[in-house]
Amino acid sequence: MIQVRITYHDGAITHIDVTGHSGYEDSGKDIVCAGVSVLTIALINGMTEVLQYSENEIVEKYESGATSICVPQSTAENEQERQSNLKTLLQTYLINIQLIAETYSDFVNIIEVDETR
Repeated sequence: MIQVRITYHDGAITHIDVTGHSGYEDSGKDIVCAGVSVLTIALINGMTEVLQYSENEIVEKYESGATSICVPQSTAENEQERQSNLKTLLQTYLINIQLIAETYSDFVNIIEVDETR
């Protein structure tokens, strides 16, 4: 099963961890794994190619069956537009990953954790 762990702090996403394999089909034919992978890679590409975050800044782990993304947080005034665009990317990712999890609930699980103290 694929686990997508979304970590929040003060209402903002701070980390996204995607681990495991769906087991829906054999490797190379697994549409569930492919869907989750494409969305996760698209998020990373949007953050690096469109929003110009350094890959070293956001990607903590990137390997088969385990991807960890650190979401940059900034309150600086000159970062407001980029943070707004980042929020849009993250919302798009969440909507689509939730659709996959709803459709293939035996193969994808989303865990949301609030670390606000």
